[in-house]
Amino acid sequence: MAGRDWAYPVLLASFPFYYFVFALWINDKDALKNEFIAALLFFAIVAVYLRYRFRWTEYLLISGFILHAIYDVSHDLFFINMGVPSWWGMFCGLVDLFIAVYLIFHLKKHNSLTLT
Repeated sequence: MAGRDWAYPVLLASFPFYYFVFALWINDKDALKNEFIAALLFFAIVAVYLRYRFRWTEYLLISGFILHAIYDVSHDLFFINMGVPSWWGMFCGLVDLFIAVYLIFHLKKHNSLTLT
């Protein structure tokens, strides 16, 4: 991988770990299991992006951030993790959305997500 083009996929892959920590904080093994299952989608998106690096995978990575924003704000509709602070979904969802919008503009301007 050239330069820092691994930064955005690693960032997306790191977001589910916050939910893992919240579940571990309250020692809720069911929530941890559910969070891990939900995280598999984001891990798969990152793996595909890192493996193939085609134009469509750049859109897939951006979609991953948008999907994670949706997941954050609707998290309680899937299952309850009592360790998650009430403000977390909105905060993390906005961060995800901000990154996705930034990447869209970066992709349009530079024709690639590569940061070098």
